[in-house]
Amino acid sequence: MLIPFTPLNVFEELRYILELLAAEYLLFLPTPIARRSRFWVRLLLGSALLVSLSLLYFPFTKGIQLGTEAYPDIHWRYFFALWYFLFLVLTILQLRFCFDAHWSTILFRVVLAWCVQHIEYALVNELVGIAVFPSLRENHLGLYILASLLTFAGLLYGSAKVLLPYLKMKDIDTFNDAVFSWVFGLFLLVLTLFTFYCQEIFYGNPYRNWDYRAPVFDALLCFLILATEYLLLRLRKAMVEKREAQQLLAEREKQFEQNRQSIDIINRKVHDLKHQLRALETMDRDQQSQALKDVTRSIQIYDSSFQTGNEVIDTILTEKKLMAEKEGIHLTAICDGKQISFMDRMDVYVLFGNLLDNAIEAVSKVKEKDRKTISLSLRKVQGVLVLETDNYYEGELKMEGGKIVTSKADRDYHGCGLRSVQQIAQKYGGNLKIQAENQVFVLQLMLPLAAGK
Repeated sequence: MLIPFTPLNVFEELRYILELLAAEYLLFLPTPIARRSRFWVRLLLGSALLVSLSLLYFPFTKGIQLGTEAYPDIHWRYFFALWYFLFLVLTILQLRFCFDAHWSTILFRVVLAWCVQHIEYALVNELVGIAVFPSLRENHLGLYILASLLTFAGLLYGSAKVLLPYLKMKDIDTFNDAVFSWVFGLFLLVLTLFTFYCQEIFYGNPYRNWDYRAPVFDALLCFLILATEYLLLRLRKAMVEKREAQQLLAEREKQFEQNRQSIDIINRKVHDLKHQLRALETMDRDQQSQALKDVTRSIQIYDSSFQTGNEVIDTILTEKKLMAEKEGIHLTAICDGKQISFMDRMDVYVLFGNLLDNAIEAVSKVKEKDRKTISLSLRKVQGVLVLETDNYYEGELKMEGGKIVTSKADRDYHGCGLRSVQQIAQKYGGNLKIQAENQVFVLQLMLPLAAGK
C-alpha cells in the first residue's frame, strides 16, 4: 500500500494538481470574469500551496498502510478517491479566492477542466501506460512524461479552441441562481464518482489483468460531459443573440415611431408657417418685422446645425432636437464625432439615442422653464473618450452602487435605456458613471480610445 517516493510517483502525483489548475486557469484567465485585488499574488500563492499540499500524498499512503494493518476489513482504497476529490474542491476554493465569479460559473468551468484533465489521465496513464504498454512507465519515463504532456497540451488546445469563443462572452455561463450552483455541484460530484468507479474497475482486479474497457469508458464519459456543456454554451449564446435581436428590433421600431413623430412635427410647422406667411400680407410694417423674426427663429430650430464629423451623431442630434423643442427643451451639444469612428454605427445610434431619450423624458417633467435644458458633450481627455450628458430632473432619484433605485415608472424608463448603454460600455471596455445631486442628473461614459484599434 505504501507508495515509494520515486520520480515516476512524484510525476504521477504532481500531474493531477498541475494539469487541473492549468485547465481551470485556461478557462478563466482569457475571459472577462472580474479578478479580485492582488490577483497575481493570490494566484501564485494559492497554486504553490496546492502543489505543496499534493506532496503530502506520500505520508498519506503511509497512514493508509497503517490503517489497513490495524483494520483490514475497511476498504481503505476508497480514501484515495476522497484525497483527489478533496484537491478538486480546493481548486474550486482557489478560483473563488482569485476571481469574483458566481458559484455557478466556477462549478460549470471546473467540470470542463476536470473532464479535460481526466481524459488525458485515462488515455495516457491507464490505457497506454498500464494496460497496453506497461513497460513505458517503468523503463521509458522521459518518453512517458513527454507523451503525457503532449496529449494534455493537445486536449487543452482543442478545448480552448472550441470553448473560449463562448466563454469570452460576458456572463454566458453565469446563471445567477443558487439552484444552478447546486445542480452543477451535484453534477461534478456524480461525475467524479463515476470516474473513480471506472478506476475501481480498472485497478480492482487482483490478478492485474488490466481491462482496457474501463479507461475507454471513463474517457468517453468525460467527453460526453464536455459535449453536453458545450451544447449548453451554444444554447446560451443563441439565447443571448435572440435577446440582442429582439432589442435591436425594438430599437428600430422605436426609431420608426420617432421618425414618424418628427415628420408630423415638421408637417405641422410647415402648415403653421404657411398661415404666418399669408398673414404677413395683412400686417403693417412693424408687425411684419416681428413676424419675420418669429418665422426665422422657427426655421432655425428645424434647420440642422449639427456638424460633429459623424453622420450618425448628426442625424440623432437633429432628430432629438426636434423632440426636445416639442417639449420646450433646449438641447446643446459639443461633440467631436470623429473620435468615435471606431464604434459600430448601430451602437452609436443606440448609445446616443438612449442617452438623449432618457434626458428628454426626465426634463419634460421639469416645470421651471429655465431648467428645461440638456447638454451633451463628447471629448477626448488624456487618451480616454468621455461622453457626458447633464440635465435637470423632478422628484427624488435614489442611487445605490452607481445604479438608479426609484419608483417603478422611473425604473422602467431608466432601466431599459441604461441597460443598453451599459452593454455598449462593456462591449468597448468602458465604464459608466452616474451622479444625481441637487436635481441634476449627470451621466458619464468613458471609453478607452484603444478599444477601436
